This record gives sequence, C-alpha cells and structure tokens, in this order.
Amino acid sequence: MIFLTLDLRPRRRLLLGWGLALLVLALLALAPPDWVLPVAGRLSPIRQAPTREKVTALTFNISWGVEVPRRVLAALEEGGAKATFFVSGPWAASHPDLVREIAGGGHTVGSLGHRHVDLTTLSRQELADDLSHADRVLEAITGARPLFFRPPDGRLNDLVLETAGAMGYTVVTWRTDSLDWRNPPPEKIARRVLARVAPGDIVLLNASDSARQTDRALPAILDGLERRGYRAVTLTELLAAESD
Repeated sequence: MIFLTLDLRPRRRLLLGWGLALLVLALLALAPPDWVLPVAGRLSPIRQAPTREKVTALTFNISWGVEVPRRVLAALEEGGAKATFFVSGPWAASHPDLVREIAGGGHTVGSLGHRHVDLTTLSRQELADDLSHADRVLEAITGARPLFFRPPDGRLNDLVLETAGAMGYTVVTWRTDSLDWRNPPPEKIARRVLARVAPGDIVLLNASDSARQTDRALPAILDGLERRGYRAVTLTELLAAESD
C-alpha cells in the first residue's frame, strides 16, 4: 500500500491571508464616517496658479507675536505690494486691530485654523469644529468669512482636503518655501525665493515673531521680483490670472 503525504502549510497560509483581507474589509465597512484614514492622494491643494503671467503670491503665516507682523506690513507698504496672511484663530482673537490693519491695507486674510496641531490626526468632526471656530473669530473681526485655508505646517490628507472643501474653503499650500523660519541672513532668504519663483507661484513666508529676518528680506525680494517683471499680488488676484 502506498501512502501520500500532503504539505498543507501553503494552503493554510493562503486561507490565513484571505481571512485577514476579509477582516480588513469588514472593519472598513463598519467604520464610522469620521474615522481618519491614511491619505489616498486623490485630492491636492493649490500650490501654483496655472498661468504664464508674471504674477506671484507672497503668503505669510502668523500664529504669535506682534513685532514682525508690523514690520512685514510696513515693508509691503513701502514696496507697494499686496500679500495674503494666514492667521490662526487664537492670534487673531488676541490681536484684532492687527487683523483689521491687514485687511484694511488691501491684503487678503486667510485661515490657519484654530489649534496649531497636526490636522491629519483629527476626525472629520474635530476638523470641522476647528475650522468653524477660526471662522467665527475671523468673520467677527473682518466682517467677512475667509475664503482660503492653509493647514498648520502644510500637513494634510484627503480628509482634511474634503472637510475644508465641503466648508467652502480653497486649500492652499505653496510651491516655494523661503525657509525664513530658520532665520538665515536676509539676503539668503531673498536669493532662495528669487531663484525659485515662477509664473503663478505661491511663496511661503512667515510673519510670526520667530521669523526674525523676514521683514529684512522683503525689500530685496520685492525689488528682485520687479526687476524680473513680476507683480506680487493676493491669492484672489493670483487665482484670477489668465491661464494658458
């Protein structure tokens, strides 16, 4: 009599693999709608306007301090340029006069949200609450709801983009990072921006008091842009620029 010995281990591994896959699918089906999922990469923020027109948007983040914001505003006024300021809810609530000065100077006020946290760690409801809180603060100060939103540190995923989009926001990050937060010499900040600028570019700068060189770099940035035939405009103007 002949006996055959079958190795059942491959079959067991296959069955185990199918079992795990079915378990994951079941968990996804039962997950609540605000469960934070990894970014799928389906959505993207605006980093650059699709235009050949020589326009660029200088955008400033502010979450604390008053000295650098004032100096930045003075430098922009001296250079005859308009910009966009993304401000956090707590900073705006603490400095409403500065927020009104920004808006009154022809600049655009955008939202940096309320809590300066990694928004990709929040649920859909937590995201909506955070943005709504900042909304109420900024609208009470300026009389208008902000149109643009930038997540703190640019951290986002599909859930952040979907939630902000459903609330009517245009989510904006940047194509050129000035790295001014590292506080290099002003001329280095200017050289970096001018070396990278392109038509429709969105430039990231900082106007919190931690960015101690930003206002000193602005005259060279604005002068360099002008010599290259560029205009520094608000995001509203940038996104209205003619595309090819």
